[in-house]
Amino acid sequence: AKASINGKEHYFLKPQTFMNKSGESVQAMAAFFKIGISELVIVHDDIETDFEKVAIKKGGGLAGHNGLRSISKVLGTNDYFRLKIGVGRPSKSDVSSFVLGKFTDDEQIVLPLIFEKAFDLMGDLIGG
Repeated sequence: AKASINGKEHYFLKPQTFMNKSGESVQAMAAFFKIGISELVIVHDDIETDFEKVAIKKGGGLAGHNGLRSISKVLGTNDYFRLKIGVGRPSKSDVSSFVLGKFTDDEQIVLPLIFEKAFDLMGDLIGG
């Protein structure tokens, strides 16, 4: 998708690949639209961040996230902006089942507020 924010065009991509192949989609889009690494913002779930928390980070480790691993591999760097959306760590269940599962009814009620926080942070980052 493409949107104009404060007179500047921004592109949004939701890869339609498996998570461990996300980098291929990001690289193809960045090459086609001539987007530099410093202009990328990768939005991802983060089990190390509590549910309802959102944060912007630049660079750093991959925390076992297969999507970030794929993106970093094709870009050749970890030094890109990330918008982390906390999902919390599961207490007992398998991590992959947890992150690929559905939100509970109570969590779904809070999602609009989480997205609002995320949009505000994204707006601050890209000059909104």
